[in-house]
Amino acid sequence: MFRKILIPVDLTPVDSSDIAPGILPYVAYLARGLNIPVELATVLQHDVLEALEKESKADVEDYPADLPSAGASGESGPLVTFQGVVKKDGQDYSPFVIKNSVLPAGRHLAQLVTHFGGQDVAARGVVRVGGGPAEEILRLAEQDDCDLIAIVTRDRNLLVQTIQGSVTNEIVRAGQAPVLAVRQDQGETTLH
Repeated sequence: MFRKILIPVDLTPVDSSDIAPGILPYVAYLARGLNIPVELATVLQHDVLEALEKESKADVEDYPADLPSAGASGESGPLVTFQGVVKKDGQDYSPFVIKNSVLPAGRHLAQLVTHFGGQDVAARGVVRVGGGPAEEILRLAEQDDCDLIAIVTRDRNLLVQTIQGSVTNEIVRAGQAPVLAVRQDQGETTLH
């Protein structure tokens, strides 16, 4: 059966008030019943972080070279890890970007990981900086041996999906693992 479930978490400002809660009960039920871990992941895109950095003024606060773990540590290590948190050219992001994008993403994932821990489900979070969300989620699923992807989908009309694209559609079409898609607005569940 399944060995690990991956939940992509969208942290864009438009969606930040209702990030993935519709899917959490389904995943907790499955993970607890199958006694398998959950991995929550968010992707911060290089282009977005670099645009934020260009808009920001120089921040004079000192930050450690290494990112701290977000939240407390669990029995098997930190609740959230950070992957690829350097610019495309290999340089560090400014303290402003770390403080205002990367660390808040880690703190939010740590809260979700703690939520699962309170339901007797082993969980960890990953903040990944990279390219497009679908591409990075699929890469992470393969890298971490996640064999089920559970994702929230929004009820958008076909024209909007065609113009803007859909991360869920990209994951369903390009992924190797089955995808559990839960409509955010109505709680309907489909397995692809």
